[in-house]
Order: sequence, then structure tokens, then C-alpha cells
Amino acid sequence: RLMLGQMDKEVVAVSTYPIPKNLQFLEMNDVVVNKLINDGDFVISINTQQTEVERVKYTLEESSVDILVTPKDGQFSEKDVKFRQSVGEFDCIIGFDVPTVEALGSIFSDNTELFDSVPTVNISTNPAYDTFGKTQMVFPEKSSICEIVHDALWASGARSVADPIASVLLTGIISATNSFMDQKTTSSGMELASLLQEQGAQQSDIIEHLFKHKSLVTLKIWGVILRKMHMDVTHQIAWTEVSKTDFDSLDASGVDVESVSHDLLRFLNGVDIISLAIEEEDRIKVEIRTDKKGMDFGSLVKISDRYLWREAGMDLFFEEQSLSVVEALIIKAIAQIQKNRLRISADVPIEKFQIEVRSADDQKPEFTHILKTVKKDLVPEIPRDIPFELKEDEKVESEKDIVKSDKDEVLGRDTGRKSRIPDDTPGWMKASGK
Repeated sequence: RLMLGQMDKEVVAVSTYPIPKNLQFLEMNDVVVNKLINDGDFVISINTQQTEVERVKYTLEESSVDILVTPKDGQFSEKDVKFRQSVGEFDCIIGFDVPTVEALGSIFSDNTELFDSVPTVNISTNPAYDTFGKTQMVFPEKSSICEIVHDALWASGARSVADPIASVLLTGIISATNSFMDQKTTSSGMELASLLQEQGAQQSDIIEHLFKHKSLVTLKIWGVILRKMHMDVTHQIAWTEVSKTDFDSLDASGVDVESVSHDLLRFLNGVDIISLAIEEEDRIKVEIRTDKKGMDFGSLVKISDRYLWREAGMDLFFEEQSLSVVEALIIKAIAQIQKNRLRISADVPIEKFQIEVRSADDQKPEFTHILKTVKKDLVPEIPRDIPFELKEDEKVESEKDIVKSDKDEVLGRDTGRKSRIPDDTPGWMKASGK
């Protein structure tokens, strides 16, 4: 929206998700909305599946509009009538990483006529996302969507971007590549990141907000998630949850769960799929993430009320089931995916192995013992017998000889020992005897 706005285009940026907390430093809350603005026509829709319409006319009264609908056969009832506000006219719809129109949720379901009447463009790096959009801009060789957007901007004639556009683009690149550590990072992405920094984007600030800056509430939620973490080594899956009770006890909400599922996947060895169930006020959201290419999560679509495809997996939404029922349903489904993928026998049960996170009090005695052991190993003992050490009587005699020798030199006596005057001593000092 920022870029097209600079080209004098009227743009509405819509997202089904609120802006995550770790991205709020970009100050885009006034730029992105969660639904299309209803500034168009008021639409009255009549269901004609059971009864056909013969004639429609209307009359304008002083304070009302009367619409007369005459059926061919039968009659219409109030149940056949629906009302909605049209969103107005648009030239096109641009989607970013959208797999299907259904994944847009209410944005699509409330505006089906709009999607049918205007051109749609899909921008993505995932070749599997080729079903949405009449025009496809899918580039698997790019490491992030922001690279594609910048290339499109460059092709339109813009050779430079200013802040905050540069910061937004660099944030997208760093987030998608995990600060350039992901294997999909490309040389072109790193070159673009360097260019965006020259144009005003601050990489250090972006990394600070994306990866380092965590609120106290978020850290406490991390503790809950780790405490409830379970793993199945055979099926290579892990799952955990955050209940509404947990949120209430921490005075937190689902917004405070900042990309935990993706971070856990990076640090859990031997895990292909991770599931994080989050119990919100009126629904349960389950984040499914994987780092394996080509993972087929199609079977999970059927068990949820709604779903959204994500960059490394999908989010599932459940409206009425309890947290325990949803979690059991998800674990069984992803275990079946792994059985088919890893060729695990159907008779192999799901093994629940819980990761133990001990408290500081439990760890303190063991840590103290380890510290004492390390200190003991580090403190050297004085050897009882040093081969080159002089005996006590020899030490005394040697000290007497040194004192006597120094005294003879001071008095100028010839002791037969070589002079101690350094060779590089100036001649005038030697001559004066100093």
C-alpha cells in the first residue's frame, strides 16, 4: 500500500491476522485493516433456489424505498432475504502467498462477487500456491516475497525506495530467511538487503525487534509452552499447548505468543512437525509447522472448521471443540501423516515423551556440586618434590654468596667475576665509574 500510494493509487491493505507484536515497531497499524471497507452499494439478496422471480420493481416513497419481487410460482419468506454492504469498485486484487481463496476466510466469503468480477494476482515463492489468482507471480528461486515486490517496483521505474518502505522490505527478508541463516537464503536477497540499508533501513533495529526483544509476558508463555512440551521420537513430532487458564494466570492473550512454533522447530532436533494449540476467547488455533519441503497437510484441512496456509505449514481453527479433544485429533492426524511418509507400521503407537524443565531450586544443588568439583580441578596442588629446587642449607649458602658478591662489586674488589656493566652502557658512564 505504501509503494502504490506513492504512485497515486488508492489501495486498501487487508490481513486476516492482526499485526504481530514483534512487527508493531514498523507502525503499520493504520496502514493494514482486518476487513474491506464497506463504502459501496447496499445489497439485498434473495435466495431463488426454490422459487423463481417473475418481476422486480420498486417505488420511491417520501422516507422509504419499496422493492416488489413477484415470484413465478410459490412465495418468498424472510428467511430467503439477506443484506450486505458492497465494498465498492476495485481494479484488481493482489494476494501475497495465498494458496486458495478459501484461505482468505471472511475476506473472500463476504465479497465473492468482487473476487469474481476483478482480476486477481498472486505473489508467492511457493510453487504449490498456483490455484489462487488469474495471474501468477510465483518465483521459487527467491528467498522472500519482499524480493519479488522490490523487483516489481524496480520494473515499474522506481530505482530507490525511502523509509519506511525500505524498513518494511528488509524486515520481510530478514524474517523469511531467519536473519540470513535459512538454507533458502540467496545471494540476490543479501545484495538487496545491503541496498535497503543504504536507503535507510536499520538492520540492527529490525533484528532486535524480531529475535531479541521479548516482553516478560512472552518469556513466561515460553515457560508454559516448554513445560507442556511432548515428543514422539518414532513419528518425529512434538506438540504443546497454551490454555485460556494459562493466559488468565499470566494476564496475557494469544497476541503474546510471538512466532513460538517456528522458533521451537529450529531448536528441537529430530522433529519434523510441531503442533502448538492456543486456546483463545472464542476458538482454538493450532499452529502446524515443518521445515521439510513438500510436506502434505491436505488431510488436516478436513478436520478443522477453518484453515490458513502459512509459510512453513498452516493454522487450523476450531470453534466448538475443547482443547483436549482438538489436541488429540491433531496428534492423531499428524502421526498418520508421518506413518505414511516414513513408512511406519500402523501398529506403532504414539509415544508421549515429556521434556522435563526443572525449576531453578531443583537445579541449584546439582549446580553447586558441579561448581565445587570444577573448582577443585582448577586449583593446582603444590608438588612435594621439585627436582631443581635447592635444599634449605644450599639456599642459605647461595644467598650469602650473592650478598658477598654484590658487596665486593660495590667496594671495587676484584672477585674474579665478570663485570655486570652491560655492553651497551655509554662510554662516559664507564669512564666515570658510574
